[in-house]
Amino acid sequence: MEALQSEWHIWVVKPHRYSYVETFLNELSGIEEILYPTETKEFKLKNNTKRKKRVPLYSGYLFLKYKQDAKMYEKLSTNPFITTYVGTCTGKDLEKVMEVKDLEEWNVQNKKFELDDFIKINSGPFKDFTGEINEINSNNVVVSIEVFGRKTKISINKDDADILKR
Repeated sequence: MEALQSEWHIWVVKPHRYSYVETFLNELSGIEEILYPTETKEFKLKNNTKRKKRVPLYSGYLFLKYKQDAKMYEKLSTNPFITTYVGTCTGKDLEKVMEVKDLEEWNVQNKKFELDDFIKINSGPFKDFTGEINEINSNNVVVSIEVFGRKTKISINKDDADILKR
């Protein structure tokens, strides 16, 4: 019997629910790679302040690399925020998806956060502060930043941080 090869598969995620899906996928064995293409956009709020936020490039499409079998399909289908299986994606199609941004940005933006990553905060009262990740919770990271000459730990949403270096 021939062993199954890993392929890229496309799934649809409900709007604004990727952080829940990401937590689910990180706990699921068998997923080799996750690609959720995002870009940072700047929004103007009512009080004329600006906020940067990561938004999906392909409105909720999630690319997963795994070996296709009925068990994996069933596991992914049980998540309430993963709605539809679109199908497989060829290497050529994936290259087109990745052409939108340069590869280095993709590698940083779409990897999961790890302890000791050096990040930059992109919104809120600590916007433009940089720090090191000390803890990772489901949707938040605890970051050590320097405020008034003292190290302070703050908890921020993962969407409000960009990885600068590993």
